[in-house]
Amino acid sequence: MKAPRIILTSLLVLGSVSLWYIQRAYSRQAPPATFPMSVGYDSASPNAQTYQGLANVLGGYTGLPAGRATFFSGYTEARGFFIVGWSSHITDAQPNANGYLTTLMVHALIHSSVGADLVVADCAYYEQYQVNNGGSFYFVASFDPNGQAGLVSQNIDVY
Repeated sequence: MKAPRIILTSLLVLGSVSLWYIQRAYSRQAPPATFPMSVGYDSASPNAQTYQGLANVLGGYTGLPAGRATFFSGYTEARGFFIVGWSSHITDAQPNANGYLTTLMVHALIHSSVGADLVVADCAYYEQYQVNNGGSFYFVASFDPNGQAGLVSQNIDVY
C-alpha cells in the first residue's frame, strides 16, 4: 500500500517542479542580478603577464553598470531567457600614471527555458575600468559601438 503513495508523492513533486520551470520560462526576469564576473585574456598576447594581473584584480567583480543592464535588457525582457552570470575578456590595457585603463568585452551567460546554457557570441559591448597600482579599481565607462543595446542576438553559441 505504501508504494502507490510514494509514486503519487513523487509525481506531485515532479509536477510542481515542472510547473515552476514553465511559469518561470514564460515570465519576465527581473533586472539582471549582480553575479561575479569572470575575466579572461589572451595568454599568447605579448601583454599576457600584465593582463593576468589585471584579470586577477577585476575577476569576481559584482557591480552592474547601468550600460550593461541596458545593453542586455533584451534578454531580461524576453520570455525564456535568464541571465545567470557574466564573462569578460580583456581587449586592451593602456598604462597611465595610476595604473592601467583596462577595456573588457563583456558577455552575458544565459540560461534558456529549453535548458541549454548559452553565451552571446556576437555582441559588441565593452566596459572600461581604471585599475590602480595598489590593486583598487573603479568603473569608468561602457560602450555599445554597434548600437545593439536591448536587442536579442540571432547568433548564439550553445555550450
